[in-house]
Amino acid sequence: MLTDFPSKLLAAKSRIISHFESLPYKVHEDGTLWEILVKKQQAWHLSKRIGFQEFLEFLLRETQLEAATFKFGKTYRPITRYMWGKVNPYAMVQTFKPSSYFTHHSALFLHGLTQINPTNIYLNFEQKLPSTSNGGLDQIAIDRAFRNKPRVTNYVTQHGDQSIYVLNGRRTDHLGVIQQTTHLGNLRFTDLERTLIDCVVRPVYSGGAEVVANAFRLARDKMDAAKLISMLRKLKYTYPYHQSIGFYMQLADYPQTTIEPLLRMPIEFKFYLENAMHSSVYIKKWKLHVPKVLANDGLKKIPRPSSPLRAAPG
Repeated sequence: MLTDFPSKLLAAKSRIISHFESLPYKVHEDGTLWEILVKKQQAWHLSKRIGFQEFLEFLLRETQLEAATFKFGKTYRPITRYMWGKVNPYAMVQTFKPSSYFTHHSALFLHGLTQINPTNIYLNFEQKLPSTSNGGLDQIAIDRAFRNKPRVTNYVTQHGDQSIYVLNGRRTDHLGVIQQTTHLGNLRFTDLERTLIDCVVRPVYSGGAEVVANAFRLARDKMDAAKLISMLRKLKYTYPYHQSIGFYMQLADYPQTTIEPLLRMPIEFKFYLENAMHSSVYIKKWKLHVPKVLANDGLKKIPRPSSPLRAAPG
């Protein structure tokens, strides 16, 4: 570790601090710090002999710049970020991957659709190659897949008391991704309709089926059902997630006119609201196995249309 810094570097300390204070972004990588040194070296009257490591050591010891290294186990390379002052974790995590965006429970939180204080952060970056179809469906394969616990990424790290999950999602060409100023800064995340779809598809990243059901309730007067259905068609999932979405919408008392398009889609296979349910109820209308607690709660809230939901043990 260095013990002394060149006098010109110490003399430029106040100007260096002023420059970092003026920057609109507070999270840095090695590359951005190197660019600052190269661009400002002459203005700060620094010798060209001052290299990046010496400059970095100076910033870490003489200013409020702090470093944090995130380790993801043996499979993935660690990520180091440098924070100038207090930075909320979402602004920092967003820099982990280019063109990444927040999804699932993180997006629910940003939309105000969850009453649970997030302990996990979910950042998605899309695969470069287009998704490939798994081929046709059959009931045996569906039953087998949902009997087991869901697969989760091991691309995960800790930051304080929060777990950060980096998801390598299917390629969607950023369908439904928005950039918006929130109470946590300017962030990229999925819009309301895409968020609800993602949560239906991967409830394990969304707090579970009960959290997703509550999100549909909270979104009822905000969500564009026609947009959601159009987006679901574009995503071309193999599994019949429209059955799950229809159940959630009916559970949350959406207008029947918004649910009808989902009922007109093929309902051929028995499906599951989430993986590895220990106690479930079978909803015949949607050919859907749902958690018993959710079905019991929901059946009391659903108005009786001409074709009501009927529950049978399953």
